Amino acid sequence: MRMQSGTSIIIVTYNSAATISECLLSVAGTLGPDDEVVVIDNNSCDDTVQLLQQIAASSDGNIRILPQEQNHGFSRGCNIGIEATRKEFVILLNPDTEVFGDWISRLTAHFSYFEKTGAVGPLSNYSLTTQSIVTYVHNYEEFDWTADRLFAVLHQTFSKRSVPVKLLIGFCMALRRELIDRWGGLDEDIFLGNDDLELSWRLREKGYLLRVALDVFINHTGQMSFATIPDVKGRRLIDESSNVLFRKMQAYYAPGKIPHPGIYFGIDWWRPSAIANLPAEQVFETEHEAYDVEQVIATVRSLVKQQRIVDATRLLEACLKIHVDRYQLWVILGTIYFKMKNFPKAEFALRNAWALQLNAGRVEEMLIKTLRALGKEEEIDTLLGVTQEA
Repeated sequence: MRMQSGTSIIIVTYNSAATISECLLSVAGTLGPDDEVVVIDNNSCDDTVQLLQQIAASSDGNIRILPQEQNHGFSRGCNIGIEATRKEFVILLNPDTEVFGDWISRLTAHFSYFEKTGAVGPLSNYSLTTQSIVTYVHNYEEFDWTADRLFAVLHQTFSKRSVPVKLLIGFCMALRRELIDRWGGLDEDIFLGNDDLELSWRLREKGYLLRVALDVFINHTGQMSFATIPDVKGRRLIDESSNVLFRKMQAYYAPGKIPHPGIYFGIDWWRPSAIANLPAEQVFETEHEAYDVEQVIATVRSLVKQQRIVDATRLLEACLKIHVDRYQLWVILGTIYFKMKNFPKAEFALRNAWALQLNAGRVEEMLIKTLRALGKEEEIDTLLGVTQEA
């Protein structure tokens, strides 16, 4: 089946009656002419399906409900929705979210703004620090924000800016159909939880970056899917999923150790029961994966002085596979490639440096010169928001 323009929003529900109406109505009000919603219900035993059918019946036909006869788990539920669609972009969205404005076009636009983008997530009120609205809008909690006012502030401050991160949380994740077709959807051995870690890990290992769009906000209640399952069962399912991911990573990195989650993902809460009684140093790699950033920078400077430019760029690129969010590494890499007049690679590095820090004048100046050298004059205005004469 040929790929179609537009975006498919995939929502997996299970006993989601408390939140699904607000979520789905908010999504329905933001759809473009080529967008669609597919809701996969994992055999809910509350009023979820009835609510879904009522909303779908009053829609313009761009909302489809796919009730299931059993609970397939989150990953398989997402894949059922993905398999039922052929749009260019897919957004996996939790049923305990509320969306606003032009969130779809803003999210998916970052695939074209930044090369080698594997997935894009939004800011939210309930997520990791790297996706938390308070990280970027420091006075967020001081005001009773309206959605329109918040979106206007984000647009004014962060338009077209998305930062590379180590992990995207799965409450809302935009993906490219092309990559799903190439490498498959979610891992169906992961029933509940860890699906976002696995997908983030897989995309990064394929050489793609994860990005947080700083110009998109989504309200997220958080943990509602887990709340519908008894605590003991929920913990067991999450632990089983953690063990599945651990064994998958263990096989991938064999005979070596797997990266330390604190270094690779930037988290301190992932420890599968399969390794509960093992010392961390026996399981996790803590040396060559870590790359002391300051030491790397010092080594790179020494290599450049010795005219060992290839060695310098290789070290930087290897370090950036782990420390994807380090502004200074991107600046140094972009500067080296700029001086080498390798403008395509300079552009890639400098765009990421530009995204990570506001008011980085030297970086912006080099990026403008790089875009001009590549004949991308129009992008100076569209991405940077400055005039051709800047």
